[in-house]
Amino acid sequence: MIIQSYRQYLDFLEKTLYKKTSKLKKSLILVLILGLIIAGTFSAFFVYYAKKISISHAQGQYLELANDGFFKTKQSLDETISLFKVAGTKVQVASQLKDNQEATSSYFLSLDQTQKVLSRIEAVKGNISFQKTVLQKTNVPQVYSGLNADLITFYQETENILDKIYKDHQFIKDIHMALGPSPYLASISDESLWKEGREDQIKNYYQNTKSDVNKALDNFSKLNVPEDFKAYYDAQVSYLELLANVSTNILSTLSSDKPRSPDSATRLEEAYQILIGAKRENDVLSQELLLENEKLTALKGNLNYLAAVNLKQNSLEERLSDAVSDAQGK
Repeated sequence: MIIQSYRQYLDFLEKTLYKKTSKLKKSLILVLILGLIIAGTFSAFFVYYAKKISISHAQGQYLELANDGFFKTKQSLDETISLFKVAGTKVQVASQLKDNQEATSSYFLSLDQTQKVLSRIEAVKGNISFQKTVLQKTNVPQVYSGLNADLITFYQETENILDKIYKDHQFIKDIHMALGPSPYLASISDESLWKEGREDQIKNYYQNTKSDVNKALDNFSKLNVPEDFKAYYDAQVSYLELLANVSTNILSTLSSDKPRSPDSATRLEEAYQILIGAKRENDVLSQELLLENEKLTALKGNLNYLAAVNLKQNSLEERLSDAVSDAQGK
């Protein structure tokens, strides 16, 4: 009886322990499952957050790169426009001094300003080419692919416009070099020599003029003239040819040995009559040349080339600003 009761007790104890153990196992399994779920959730969140940070970092890096390059280019273009304005003003002043024959330095001033513009354009083109290459090689976030393509197009179009401006100014330099300082400042006469009747000095004046002008005409014949400069080129050639012809005719008259009657005009008087006739043509050609030279000066300071650049530049600046604001707001 006692043994049976003990066995029953053991059976009861075994069942009780089994139930407790079973509940404990189930609890442990449940805790483990919950732990795995929580760990998975945190892991997924961490991966998502890390990926989001990585994307934000990549976007931030791109915007910093694009903004830095864009504003460096903008600053370079603004400085170039300022140089155009200064150069245009100085060349206009030089042109007026030349017309009044008050400053022989006008030729060198004009040439110097043209060279400064050429050097500046070369520097800006180099900067733009570099910025374009950087963007072409950059790993661009998908969200900014359109912006990046538009920036590259902007840089390319700006390069093309600067190429056009550079070629114009290079020809302006070439035509000044072809002229040389003497023909650039040449006048059809030195009235003080005629008033004093200094025949030898008059002959020397026109010999020098003829020599310098013929060299200039030879140089001009070798130039490849763009269509925009054709009118100026033709006016300048006509003026040089007038100087060459009047110099030849005056020298021929002053060197003539033909017999003269006492009542006939002297060689000096005949030569001066040639000059008077040439002055009428000179007045017409000088006005035409002055007009074309003013157009040339305007072309050197002409900002119309960059009008399209400014419009696109302003649009891209606004888009970059919006992109930065959106990125900072995330």
